[in-house]
Amino acid sequence: AMNAGEDTNKASVNATGVAVLIVDDQPLNRKVARLFLEPHGFVVSEAENGQLALEHLASQACDLVLLDVHMPVMDGPETIRRIRAASCPWARIPVIALTADAMSGDRERLLEAGMSGYVSKPIDQRELISEIVRVRGAAKLNLRRTQEASSDLKKALALEPGNKRAADLLMLAENRVAGRAFNLRIPVGEPGRDVP
Repeated sequence: AMNAGEDTNKASVNATGVAVLIVDDQPLNRKVARLFLEPHGFVVSEAENGQLALEHLASQACDLVLLDVHMPVMDGPETIRRIRAASCPWARIPVIALTADAMSGDRERLLEAGMSGYVSKPIDQRELISEIVRVRGAAKLNLRRTQEASSDLKKALALEPGNKRAADLLMLAENRVAGRAFNLRIPVGEPGRDVP
């Protein structure tokens, strides 16, 4: 029965082309996570510390980060703090903590620090996949809300073309939806431009 359940779980997760960055200082841990993810279609990249992870996020598109908590150079808590504080679209990327810290309160502490989810080590494949599906679903919900906000802001600008706050918010929303570089200018404010 267990094998059938695993097959069902695998079949229900089609992650073709979903880019995952695994950040862990231990090569074996990165290899295990890669072996768990690639059969589902995930495209895996690796970084051995938080500093390299930030450089990767700044230069390459990524959908999800698996972040070890204890690493040299830059640890997980400092890395998540910098990700969430970044003025870039990837500041909102789903990040799952990978940690051997399984004490009471550790999960809550990591979520409060800005992590989207939590998987304890040693990593269990089913738990990892389940947590990825959960945090990606939450992220998609946020994206839908952003698209609705974008539509409302376009309507506001059509009614009031000179509304700078709406124009700035629309730029933010559209950058978030498209995952564009944060500093791109989106032409807004021309009467009738955003209405069919």
